[in-house]
Amino acid sequence: MTIFLIFSFFAILFINLVKVQEVAVTYTKKYIAGPKKTYVYCDETFLSPNELREKILEDFYFIKPNHLLLTEITTLDFSVGFDLKNHKFRKLVDSPLQITVLKYLIVVFCDNKGFFFVVNGKIIHNFEFAVRYVKRLVKKDRRYQITKPYLPLYPPMKDNILGNKKIFCYRYWKTLWGNCDYLCYSKNHFGVMKQKFLTEIMYYRWKHGSEDLTEDENLSQQALIFLRMLLPKIHRVNIKEYDNVGKGNPYTAPLIINRWYGEHKDYNYNAGGYNPNTRHFTAMVWKSAKQIGIAVVQFRNNIYVKVIYDAAPNRRDIYIKNVLRPVSSIYKGNKL
Repeated sequence: MTIFLIFSFFAILFINLVKVQEVAVTYTKKYIAGPKKTYVYCDETFLSPNELREKILEDFYFIKPNHLLLTEITTLDFSVGFDLKNHKFRKLVDSPLQITVLKYLIVVFCDNKGFFFVVNGKIIHNFEFAVRYVKRLVKKDRRYQITKPYLPLYPPMKDNILGNKKIFCYRYWKTLWGNCDYLCYSKNHFGVMKQKFLTEIMYYRWKHGSEDLTEDENLSQQALIFLRMLLPKIHRVNIKEYDNVGKGNPYTAPLIINRWYGEHKDYNYNAGGYNPNTRHFTAMVWKSAKQIGIAVVQFRNNIYVKVIYDAAPNRRDIYIKNVLRPVSSIYKGNKL
C-alpha cells in the first residue's frame, strides 16, 4: 500500500511538471526611421509589443498564456548556439502563476520551413516530441526542482495595449475599466468582468433614455450553456452569425461591449429598422427590455461573451419607439 501511494504521488508530480511546462518564443528587434523599434517574429514585422503578443497568442492557442515567455535573439544565437543563461526571459502576459524559468525550457524558433524547438541544446522539429524529451530529461535529473528558479523572470513588455483602437465614451470607459487587466477582471471566474460589462451596458442604455436592466439568473445560465456548447466547435463556425456573442484576447476583451455600442454611429434614427451592422447596439439600448442574462468564458487564449435579453429586441416594426437618440452626455448615475 505504501509503495502504491509513493508511486501515485510521483506520478501526479510528474504530470504536473508537464502541465506547467513553460515555452519561450523568440523574436528579434529591428530599428526603422531612427529610434523606431519594430519586432520581427517568423519573418513578420510588428509595430508594437501588443501586435507581437496577439500573434503569438494566436499561434500558440493550445498553451495557456501564463506559460508563454518571450526572449529576444540575435544572429549570434545561430552562429554560436543558444544559451539560456545569456538571455532575458519575459512573461508574455501578467500572471501570478508564472514565477520561474524552468531548467528544461522549450525555446521556439522559426525559419522558412516553420517552427522548430530547442531543449537543452537539442533541436526538435515537433512540439509533442519536445514535450516528451523534457519529460525524459526531468525523469533522469534527480536534482531537478521545479519550484526553484533557474533564471530570473522579467515582467511583460509594456505599450499601449489597445493600440489605435477607437474607444467610444472614452472618459467613462476609462474610468470604469481603469487599469483592470486580465488579473483583475478574471477574478471570481470572470465575475469582475461580468459586473463591469453589466455596468457598462446600463450606462449606454441611460444615454439613450432606457431604464436599467435586472440580471436574471436563468437567462445568465442560458447564456453560459450556449457558450459551452458553441466553443468546442468555435474554429468551424463564424461567431458573427450569432446574436450578441463577442470575443477578444486577454488585452482587447474589455472592449467587447464598447465595440457593440460603437455601432450607433451607423444607425439611422429617422428610418429605424433592422441593420445587421447595428444589431448589437439596438439590442443593448432596446427600451422595452427589462431583464438581461450574461456569461463570460475563456476558451484557449480568447475571452467570449454572450448576452441574452428578456424582450425580443430588433423587432422590425417598433424600432423608433425602442431605439432613442442619445439624451445627454453627462452621466448622473452612481455606477462607477
